[in-house]
Amino acid sequence: MRIPWLQPLFLRSGPKLGWGILVAGGLLAAFGLVASHGMKAGNGRTLLLAATVAAVGLTAVAALENARLRAGRRDLGALRELFRESPVPVCILDRQGRVQGTWNPAAENRFGRTAAGAQGRPLPVFLPGGPEEAETLLGRAFRGEALTGIQAQGRPKVGPPFPLTLHLTPLRGREGRVEAMLVFLLDASEFRELREQLLHSQKLETAGALLSAVTHDVNNILVAILGCNELLLQDPLLTPGQKRRLETIHRGANRGHALAGRLLRYVRKAPQERCPTDLNELVQEVMALMGESAGPGLSVRAHLDPELPAPLVEPSEIHQVIMNLGANARDAMPGGGDLTFRTRLAEPGEAPGLPHPAVLLEVQDTGVGIPLEVRKRMFDPFFTTKPEGQGTGLGLAVVDRIVKSHGGHVRCTSRVGEGALFQVFLPVG
Repeated sequence: MRIPWLQPLFLRSGPKLGWGILVAGGLLAAFGLVASHGMKAGNGRTLLLAATVAAVGLTAVAALENARLRAGRRDLGALRELFRESPVPVCILDRQGRVQGTWNPAAENRFGRTAAGAQGRPLPVFLPGGPEEAETLLGRAFRGEALTGIQAQGRPKVGPPFPLTLHLTPLRGREGRVEAMLVFLLDASEFRELREQLLHSQKLETAGALLSAVTHDVNNILVAILGCNELLLQDPLLTPGQKRRLETIHRGANRGHALAGRLLRYVRKAPQERCPTDLNELVQEVMALMGESAGPGLSVRAHLDPELPAPLVEPSEIHQVIMNLGANARDAMPGGGDLTFRTRLAEPGEAPGLPHPAVLLEVQDTGVGIPLEVRKRMFDPFFTTKPEGQGTGLGLAVVDRIVKSHGGHVRCTSRVGEGALFQVFLPVG
């Protein structure tokens, strides 16, 4: 760089000294000493002045370099803290594709390998193209290409493989050469599950619209059947047997009409009216329906408290809760067993977080039982252990949602091979 006002002074002056300060192969600072014509290059004053300038310059350079190193250490510490706290597995690979240094806690948890155990080992993943694809990708990355969205399979130390998405970012040294590779390892299984749930919910939304239309038409047909049946019941010439059969038709059509109304309200999310409801009566209605569809060897029984207070609930929703729990219990006993419904007043403090009084509904079966890992997720929407096409994974999720919307609580206890007990607590007031 040329400085116009400095050049004439430099040409007219006496002895001149200049030197540069190199740090890490680069010029950090340059110093110059320009003496007047009265000063000689070799005398003591000149040398003392040069030494003083050099000392001041070196002190300034040292201060600048120390500040730069401290800033670098702060940045490096912040980066390490970021990697350590990241919920996404992160590691650094050397040029041979082996783990070097960074292997954060998220990587330890997901792959079951400690940071010490992962050092110097290849990345525990499998690419569709095998080792050849891995070598090709590493070559591209170490030539400076950032690679994103690479589909692979994670291989944990314990447990089954899982889908993985890799993102590779080159890390360059001082001279611009790629020295290492920063790798983010995203577990794709959760993303796939969420995508499947979204697709499933969209299908259910479409099915709900179809159900609304079909239910509306069925409801109109049932209304016509009920009207004609009522006219027939008014015929004075009916025999007792004919009248009994017409009354059976009337009760069945009425049940269908009520069911259609509940379905329409549920699909349309119409506001529900809550009222004091006889819980025992709802249980008996469900038992009658369960009895009609009970398979061989299934015994349905009840122990109902006749003094049970009436909780303030929406009857059709609580009917759905009882029906879902009963259907799940029945399905857990394909070879037959005992299905028992119980109602009683909950003991003080028995209902978690609910004020007293509260009523308790119990649905118990003698089926296969529910493993602990399933119990942890059984109230999640779309979670099911049934074969494809035999369940939506919404039954218990709906039960939990309805009970919580009433200020209640659902609890399950079970042992594998010993059946399951579901307890539904509902506040009375």
